[in-house]
Amino acid sequence: MFPGRFNLRDRSSCAAQRDNQAKQANSHPAKSEKKTISLAGRVGLGGKTIVSDRDSRIWKVVNAEMLSGAEGRQVTLKAYTEAGSSEIRVTVVRLREERTAAKLDDAAFPKVVETVPPFFECCKKLGISLPSFW
Repeated sequence: MFPGRFNLRDRSSCAAQRDNQAKQANSHPAKSEKKTISLAGRVGLGGKTIVSDRDSRIWKVVNAEMLSGAEGRQVTLKAYTEAGSSEIRVTVVRLREERTAAKLDDAAFPKVVETVPPFFECCKKLGISLPSFW
């Protein structure tokens, strides 16, 4: 070998290794990252969209036939989505109960504990006479 010259066998083996690495990279394309999500929200018209309750994100439904009959209603569903996509494929749908009136046992309606004497007893103690119809 002369100094400053390349051995052709070494050079060709390096090129072959690079080609093999490139082929391996191309033979395994990036797999699509499908993930399962649970979502609660309101179904849009035609069942083609759903608006998430949590973050008001609008999802496009690929298989809108799964949501037929639930237009405008609150649902909880499970679906597949691809990473970075706003499209979902619905697998399970559950209609949610929509409350039209407040429940009286809610925290907004605490039980009233009568700590004040009734009205008539207060009037008697104060000497106030009430009309006869009471």
